Amino acid sequence: MSTSRDSTLAETVADALRQALRDGVYLPGERLAELSIAQEMSVSQNTARDALRLLEGEGWIVKLARYGTKVRHFSPEDVLELYDLRAALEGLALIWALDNARPGEINRLRHSVISEAGIRLEIGDSSGAREAVAMFHHALADLAARPQTLALLTRLHNQSRLLDNLRAARLPRDPQAWRQVLLAYRSLLEWMEMGDRAAAHAALRDILIEEGRALAALIDLVR
Repeated sequence: MSTSRDSTLAETVADALRQALRDGVYLPGERLAELSIAQEMSVSQNTARDALRLLEGEGWIVKLARYGTKVRHFSPEDVLELYDLRAALEGLALIWALDNARPGEINRLRHSVISEAGIRLEIGDSSGAREAVAMFHHALADLAARPQTLALLTRLHNQSRLLDNLRAARLPRDPQAWRQVLLAYRSLLEWMEMGDRAAAHAALRDILIEEGRALAALIDLVR
């Protein structure tokens, strides 16, 4: 029977692994061995197993019979499905966010994406630009204030983070591609500030569907 101390240790291990997954230390398809994790973090193998179970529930990893635990990997079809789901759910979140937004909040989102990402790119920090864009989607989900939708989107965002890390490692965006990305987000935020739900919804969907297609093509290329 696990104790509260075991649970706390498992959460601590999960936190460390989660950050490593966010940072791209582990890429899709890579194996995560319970014994190695236990030894590296000076915990029991049961604690390592419990930590991995937490991450599995969050969509980061999968446990496969005869293959052990691996970072979630994707087929091109998986990627397209993932981004179709994101487009549908984030479209709902966008409408709710616009209902809930207080004066100035959309403008602050603009700065968190366009300004911060642009600044990061100017100093050669593409990782920081990627983080700024990811934070926009997290902020949008939070602003929607719908707990079930937030839980579902968090799992989808985790898997999207793995794919974005794979792209950064294998075929990163060039400056022209980044300019197009930021232009698309600028347009989205302008529609949001104007309160034009239909145009904002269409802009968000276009961003996500295009992202899904690009990442599906990348998976097809590198597998």
